[in-house]
Amino acid sequence: MRKTLLFILLIILFSGSIFLVFRFLDRKEKGNNMNESQVSSSAILGSQKEASAAAFQKVRYVRIETSKGSFTIQLFPEETPKTVANFLKKANSGYYQNLIFHRVENWVAQGGDPMGNGTGGGNIATELSQRPFEEGSVGVARGGNINISNDSQFFVCTQDCSWLTGQYTNFGEVSEGMGIVKSLAVGDKILKIEPLSQ
Repeated sequence: MRKTLLFILLIILFSGSIFLVFRFLDRKEKGNNMNESQVSSSAILGSQKEASAAAFQKVRYVRIETSKGSFTIQLFPEETPKTVANFLKKANSGYYQNLIFHRVENWVAQGGDPMGNGTGGGNIATELSQRPFEEGSVGVARGGNINISNDSQFFVCTQDCSWLTGQYTNFGEVSEGMGIVKSLAVGDKILKIEPLSQ
């Protein structure tokens, strides 16, 4: 009787051990599959980001439609790749729609602030160059730290702004519609920004 009980007990223990081993192996396999899936998802997302960054590099012009009319900007993605990609990403998402030009002076028209008063927007690294700021140059607003610019607010020089050269990101220039830019007043709206295929 004791031998039978001992034999049954050994069978139960042996079966339990086998069950635990198979369960461990099954979990490990599922974990590997999950990791492979995560890696493949990351690879897909990474390739999508690379594809969209590459697509942004091909965009050379955008049309900005305002409540006063439209003007066209030529972009400089080779000199300012992160700035141009950020600008196009925001434009494509509709971010700028109905934001206003909150600052208009005799030398500049500035807009793109989500707060509408010059205090809004996030941060982006400044991309400096020696491209001169002149009438029609398009730059990125920033605060006191030359290395950090605003990721939303942009400005257009309505006359020579050479004192800004090498101090602010210069990522484009007006190629058409400078008269519209010069007619802008505080409160005028950005209705749409769209990439052009030219």
